[in-house]
Amino acid sequence: MTPDADLRDLLALGDLDGLVREVDRRAGRGDWDGLVALRDACLAATEETGRQLWGPARYAGYRIALEGPAALAAAMPEPGVARHGLGPLTEVVAQDHPFTALADHLDAAVRPVVAQERVLRGEDLRADPRAAQPDPEAPPLRLQPFEPVYALPTYRPAERLDGAPAPAGVDPLPLPATGDRPAPGAAGPAPARATALAAALRDVVAVWEAASDARVATAARAEGSAVAAALAAAPDLDAVRTLDVPGLLATLAFAGASGGTHGPRRGGAAGRAAAWWVARVAAGLDAAGPVDPDELEFRLEDLELVAFTTPGPAAWRLQVAIGDPAAGLAAAVSAVDAPARHPVGEDAPEDDASTRPGAAP
Repeated sequence: MTPDADLRDLLALGDLDGLVREVDRRAGRGDWDGLVALRDACLAATEETGRQLWGPARYAGYRIALEGPAALAAAMPEPGVARHGLGPLTEVVAQDHPFTALADHLDAAVRPVVAQERVLRGEDLRADPRAAQPDPEAPPLRLQPFEPVYALPTYRPAERLDGAPAPAGVDPLPLPATGDRPAPGAAGPAPARATALAAALRDVVAVWEAASDARVATAARAEGSAVAAALAAAPDLDAVRTLDVPGLLATLAFAGASGGTHGPRRGGAAGRAAAWWVARVAAGLDAAGPVDPDELEFRLEDLELVAFTTPGPAAWRLQVAIGDPAAGLAAAVSAVDAPARHPVGEDAPEDDASTRPGAAP
């Protein structure tokens, strides 16, 4: 489709605000073919003229993925492409489109991710061969009875509203007096499983470390006290409370889906996968291949699970510890990503602006 005269003028001027308004107009009247044409024209103009029109192009793709007919929406997530913006298009397209409507139109490389996103929204895809997962360690294609209701965002045309998991703590635990706290390394060298568990916990917030300003510490212990592991990771912790299995999974998944303060959001599917991997390692079921969910639940019930906090403000936190008293091991992670800060009167960093309509989803 040839861009109309108004669109040609906007492209010639490089009018970003005008192009964003044109995206909104076309989406508002359901002109999805016209929106595809606008997106393609912006990308072509960027390539041909060097004008940076990728923002309106990606915003057009976001609106199509969010609101467009399934066949067009499914074409928007691109394999191997991760961009700053409101969220990954694999998550955006899954919000309001059932998997059966999307599956035949999705690129084979993104189809497994979209399937997992739809599972998070309550679909049971075990019987659909199109939802097959190339990773044998991927979470099941149906939510399990012991899983929580995962906190998912709500995408709107110009914003993302983040949910939040239910309060994860169950019961407060007393903290040992300062003089009674274990010294670092007092429990001796950590066993391999504790070290692997600490690494799995750190992987949940890998994006926070790589693309944001998170302070992350982990601890692996050669004894099974989760509180001792928490103290080793965060000696200044000021509160500890017990977790149940759904609370642990919800907390891990919420952190793993996010990008922290500045990093790109990974999506709910990535968060659930990270939570399941931590659970597998904690339960000693991290051998390659599928895991029996019933056995995983059974083993998790025997673990000591705690959440803890440290003083000071934070936009994002992941502070949990897991102990296995029977095996004599424990591990913890303390990840804190502070709120964005910039001088009054100056623009926020580019990533903080990514929720504006003209940003690149």
